Amino acid sequence: MNSRVCRLCPARPISKCLARNFSLFVFLLGTVMLGCERTPQTASPSPSADSLTSPSIIPLRIWIVAPIGDEQIWLRQWLTGSEQPLELRSLKVDELLLQKQCDCDVLLYPARLIGELAQRDWIVKLPDNANAVTTAETVDDATASAPFAWRQQASYAGETMAVPLGCAVPVFLASSKFPSSDHAIDWNTVLDELRVTELDAPRFEFTPQQTDREALVDRFLAIVATLSSRDPSYGLLFDLQTMQSRLADGNFVRAAKILAALASQPDGLASVIEDHSAAWSWAASNQRAAVAIAAPALIDSKTAIIPTGQTVRIGIFNMVEGNQASVANNISLSTAATDQPATVQRPRVLAWNSGAGLLASLSSQCRQSNQATALLRWLSQPSTRTVLAKFASGIESPTPATGTESLAWKARQSLSELVSGVGVAHEPRLPLATEYREALADELIEFLSGQSTASQALQSADKRWQTITDQAGETQRRNYEKSLGLTL
Repeated sequence: MNSRVCRLCPARPISKCLARNFSLFVFLLGTVMLGCERTPQTASPSPSADSLTSPSIIPLRIWIVAPIGDEQIWLRQWLTGSEQPLELRSLKVDELLLQKQCDCDVLLYPARLIGELAQRDWIVKLPDNANAVTTAETVDDATASAPFAWRQQASYAGETMAVPLGCAVPVFLASSKFPSSDHAIDWNTVLDELRVTELDAPRFEFTPQQTDREALVDRFLAIVATLSSRDPSYGLLFDLQTMQSRLADGNFVRAAKILAALASQPDGLASVIEDHSAAWSWAASNQRAAVAIAAPALIDSKTAIIPTGQTVRIGIFNMVEGNQASVANNISLSTAATDQPATVQRPRVLAWNSGAGLLASLSSQCRQSNQATALLRWLSQPSTRTVLAKFASGIESPTPATGTESLAWKARQSLSELVSGVGVAHEPRLPLATEYREALADELIEFLSGQSTASQALQSADKRWQTITDQAGETQRRNYEKSLGLTL
């Protein structure tokens, strides 16, 4: 056998070729193994900035849990600065959660899924040398670091797990006919101006096909935020010690009644059950006094170009304890609101993060950590988000793509101070968040369609949440702490 020669190397005995090729195989295998990131704890650090941009011939696998619009736009934008090939795949939330593993390098997903993905060990903590991606310019062009709420939604159990690409906070959009006020305002005043009342047993006619279930839950929880006096750092939805749901509490029941009241505005049902764009357009074009709830980060490009008039306003209403009421933010978009009287109590602002803003994380199955980290840096760049925001819901542009006079841009500007503070609730982000929201949507639909009262609907939702929590097991309380950023 030693006298035989290798077909590839005729001048060399085959025994020597086999030894040489085996050594080469071991070397290549070791190289690939070192380049892969399989641990659920943290990604391998990249040695230098130069290596971050060094392309490989192996496509970088990108999963995006959102419609991505024109895939070629994404690819062309990336290839203007890198020769690294990309492989894009768009999934729906339920499609993602049915996967057995996250077989990709980078995962873009709605922020509310971070707890589920962390529990599955599908995403990893960002490496220390990737921290720069979390300090990229975001909503406010003058800001050199991400707002606090953005950073908070990108962390889990006190660890930075993702790059935030958007933070979808609903606002209360008032039509031009809704009276402006320099005084404190509460829900009683709002509903009086709208000439509607809180409804305990409404009966609206609509079909499941008309209903955007995610938007419906977003609006309900946004109302809950205006009624709560709790510190969001310790959770609004569950008791931190017992994991008992608070859905049956009075504030949640009242929030459902207020939701029904808003639906009872003339033609107002669409603003409650349809998507954010439909609600936005309805309020902005309404010739009556009207209020809708929608997140400026989640409206489509056509709706975003609606210009502001002389009296179009954004109002973010808030309640304080003891029936004293205040407006956290009642901003005239054409004229700044006057100062509140000194006697009016101004509580901390409390708003709700819908969790629909996208995060970008390194996958625990990442096989090219340097290139994947380079992609995260690229995604964090304002120029990148300016382009991609037009094609993917959940990515926010740092510049007004439709002009500074658009209602959507001014609404987002009105949120800039809010998302820089601590008064934003980020729930639910724990494992099974999708199941909790689905159960709540079911009961809200039952309530609005006249199948149950507000109290009955929230008690039923409370029981269903308890069942989900019980199925999750004893670790769910600890998971809730992690989702709140608590590391007790």
